[in-house]
Amino acid sequence: MLVDYNPDDYKTVTTQHTCGFHKINPGKSWAGCTCSGSYGLVKKTTEELEGDKRLAAWAKGGLRMSKVGDRVVAIRDSNPETRILNIYGVGVYGGDEEPPAGLEGLFFGGMPNPKIELDGGGVVWGAQCWWGAESQLEDYREHGYKVVTVPLREVVEEDQDV
Repeated sequence: MLVDYNPDDYKTVTTQHTCGFHKINPGKSWAGCTCSGSYGLVKKTTEELEGDKRLAAWAKGGLRMSKVGDRVVAIRDSNPETRILNIYGVGVYGGDEEPPAGLEGLFFGGMPNPKIELDGGGVVWGAQCWWGAESQLEDYREHGYKVVTVPLREVVEEDQDV
């Protein structure tokens, strides 16, 4: 069962399997032919989506995975109506580590979490934000979004309410 199905998010794919007889004798008929074909729907990759759909998929982590040391952006939220993207900042993906004591409410106990070391100082954990390649900020700007950096203290204050 498909949940939240939108036909624009899917593409049709076809497959063709040519039997041995027709590989050697194209265009001829044979009663023992085992040629087959099929078609179906598959979800488009994030790169195949356009406009706001691409941005939404990217914000959910739909684009390429980051490697330790890659430049990334930590996003608090975005609003497609006002075209504002609130970010905690840009920095470096430091790998997956176990978060420090005091943040247990956000994480599965003892489980590593993506660590984003911000250029402006401080650390944001993957469970506290959406995050991805810094280069994707240009996608937002090209679609008319204003990028606003919000103070890191907001993420700390929000986490204390958990």
